[in-house]
Amino acid sequence: MAIQFSQNHGKLKKLERSEVERKFLALDSTIFDQYRPSASAITQLYLSHPDDEYSLRLRKTIAPDGKTSFMATLKDRGVVTPEGLTRMEIETPISETAFETYAQRDHPRLYKERAELCNGVSIDWIDGSDTPIIEVENAALGESTSQFLSIFSNDLIERTGHSDVDNESLAHAISEGTYEQQSEVTAEEIIRDMIAYRSIGMNQLVIGIGGSPDDRLWPVSQ
Repeated sequence: MAIQFSQNHGKLKKLERSEVERKFLALDSTIFDQYRPSASAITQLYLSHPDDEYSLRLRKTIAPDGKTSFMATLKDRGVVTPEGLTRMEIETPISETAFETYAQRDHPRLYKERAELCNGVSIDWIDGSDTPIIEVENAALGESTSQFLSIFSNDLIERTGHSDVDNESLAHAISEGTYEQQSEVTAEEIIRDMIAYRSIGMNQLVIGIGGSPDDRLWPVSQ
């Protein structure tokens, strides 16, 4: 498998890093609209399936200044912890020719706009949905990410580890015609659908993750 290959390949091993990622949905779909004009246009192709043990993504990014870049990213599935989804990532530049070769094939793909709010905080607008997905990387290590979560703690609902905020799952749903546009989240829906709440503030609580035989509870201090 590709993951095994990377672990035994010295050059790729040097590119490997660990990421800790948390994802949120905005309760108000318009709250981050002021940042959308500064967003980059992104196309992502997936050469893997969510059921595979790894994720292989090709990405084309067109920055607001018109500069275009192409990247390939390999990730394992990781594990959800109180800090977020922790997983291995290997990322490397690729040529435009390589990207376009795969783009001509029938691979699941995702079109989105991404604004970088601050170091470690990205806001994504998926094509076909106005509800932004907020991605926070290494929140425990960055002052800016901690400040962001503190400021917007009442405006976000955490969905880390769920398929409705996983780009690969969304790309396959779009490809298969099963994608449903995200609607604005209401307080009533949160109360009805959530087994327990996950705090993004400073209080300690117990997280309950339901919906699978592997349900678990743990205390969190933030």
